[in-house]
Amino acid sequence: GYFGLGASNMNNIDEIMYLIDWKRNEQEQKIGIEMAREVSCLKAFFRPIGPAYSKSVWDNCAIIICAHSDEELEPYIIEMLLWLEDLNWPGAEMIQQRLLDFRKIDILAVYINSMVPALEKLGRNNWLGSIAELMQNTALRNCLHQEVRQALCTHTT
Repeated sequence: GYFGLGASNMNNIDEIMYLIDWKRNEQEQKIGIEMAREVSCLKAFFRPIGPAYSKSVWDNCAIIICAHSDEELEPYIIEMLLWLEDLNWPGAEMIQQRLLDFRKIDILAVYINSMVPALEKLGRNNWLGSIAELMQNTALRNCLHQEVRQALCTHTT
């Protein structure tokens, strides 16, 4: 395919990042988002910071990520949850909504069950609040350990 491994892949990622920057016009951003469909490894789109781009690409990165299926996103759940650390970050609310729509609840619950005690110990209340919003999904809420559910309930807005 067009996006192979190695240096050529990085050049293409850099080109996509250049195009999806919110400083580019709408047409260029659409072209970049379209090009990103060809990238099989989504890792590059999770809150990237590079010499030529910054948070100005995060909204479009979130659009690229959210367009993928649950199966494709499954390896990246932890990265998605990390994005929720600050809902003011570009793209964070889109990622939160995509997690709300995630159908592989049991897998998502495993990550939340393992993260929440550590975040609580660290006093990361805003982050816990962002994750607590995911409890709107009743099936997910029911898969969480009782102590995790209780911890998140104290952080719901």
